[in-house]
Amino acid sequence: MIEDILLNFNQTNLSVLDLGTGSGAIGLSLKKEKKEWDVYCSDISINALEVANKNSLKTT
Repeated sequence: MIEDILLNFNQTNLSVLDLGTGSGAIGLSLKKEKKEWDVYCSDISINALEVANKNSLKTT
């Protein structure tokens, strides 16, 4: 999925919403590859958001 997004969206400035982010793997991977993109991660589960937040601290 990450590869498809990167191949099909080559804009410099792009806003991305990772809805139902879970661990944040998709959103964080996109941000790692495209630092100029605004990537927002959202989830209904507080526990999932806590995991995504911990993962974001590991990748920065």
